[in-house]
Amino acid sequence: MSKPRYNWWPYALNMIRDYPSRKMEFDALHEQKITANTSGIPGGGGSYRTVEQIAIRQLPTGEQEEFEAVDKALSRTRVMSCANERIQVVKWTLFRNYRISDAALRFHISERTVRRYRYQFIALVWCMYKNKSEEEYREIINQDLGNEKRTPSAEELLYNATIKIDGR
Repeated sequence: MSKPRYNWWPYALNMIRDYPSRKMEFDALHEQKITANTSGIPGGGGSYRTVEQIAIRQLPTGEQEEFEAVDKALSRTRVMSCANERIQVVKWTLFRNYRISDAALRFHISERTVRRYRYQFIALVWCMYKNKSEEEYREIINQDLGNEKRTPSAEELLYNATIKIDGR
C-alpha cells in the first residue's frame, strides 16, 4: 500500500466510510419511541418531554463532528455542477467500496473524472471537519489537480513570443 500524500487523508477517508453507520445511529437517536406506559405508577413510566429529549440527543462529540462534516460535504456536493453524478460516484466508490473503473463504466465517465470527483469530496470533508475556508479548499484542490499557478519555463516564453511575432 502506498503512503498517502497528506497525513489527513486516511482520517478523512475513515470518516467517510463510517458515515453510513453513524447516519443510522444518528437517526435512531432522533427517533421518537412510541410505547405505552406499563409501569402502573401514574407518571412513573418515563419522561414527560420526549420531543425535547430527542432534540438534544446526539452522538459522542468526536463522532458527531465527523458525522456533521460528511453531512455538510454531501450538502455542498448536491449544489455543485454535475451534482447527481458526483453523489453517485461518492456513494459507489466510498460508501460501497466499488472500484474506480467500475464507477466510470457505470456512469459513462472517464476514470480520471471519477478520481477527481472522489478526491474533491474527500478534501471537502476534511475542510468541513477543520472549518477551513473556501479559499483553503480551493488551494488544496488546485494544488493536487495541477492547476496551481506556475511560472512558465524559458522555452515556453520563447515559444509564445515566436507565435506572437510570426502571427501563427
